Amino acid sequence: MSEPEKKVARREFFTVGFSRMRASAAGMLETLVESKIRRRHIRPPGAAGELEFLSRCTKCEDCIQACPHDAIVHLPASAGPAAFTPAIQPTKSPCRLCKEVACATACTTGALRPVLQKNVKIASIRFDRGACYAWTSMPCDYCHKWCPLKDQAITLDEESRPIFDDRVCSGCGACLKECPAKPAPLSLTPL
Repeated sequence: MSEPEKKVARREFFTVGFSRMRASAAGMLETLVESKIRRRHIRPPGAAGELEFLSRCTKCEDCIQACPHDAIVHLPASAGPAAFTPAIQPTKSPCRLCKEVACATACTTGALRPVLQKNVKIASIRFDRGACYAWTSMPCDYCHKWCPLKDQAITLDEESRPIFDDRVCSGCGACLKECPAKPAPLSLTPL
């Protein structure tokens, strides 16, 4: 190999090497940022990942206006980077899983994407049988009665006690809102 060919090969080696290092570093940085900006709020149905959601949401409130159940609010200034973006606060007004998923349909920026009602998953539910009236002391079926996915996400066993299926549950929070036990045996974790 002649001297000019060696210089070209060396230059190409470093150019390709630095490009790969830069791409790898960018990917690691994106993963790090995504892990630091994890979802802390329950977003409306069809929400993109938190980083993408925050970059696409213009805080226009179209989803808030479209919600037929007034379940979506904008977060306060104290929410930091998520301030004034839409969220659902189940203990105040849970998502009622409207058939048309109006909030996602109203979003034109891609922060919320169209989703079928049966595919909505906005939070993960945890259930503590030890704090549930039906499991400890008295008859109660409020969670089952108010669940929009009754007999799918929440079924009742032979003693009319609730059984939750987190694989089916949308995380809408209707059960949490209507539960008479205080503190409620239910909690939601944003996805």
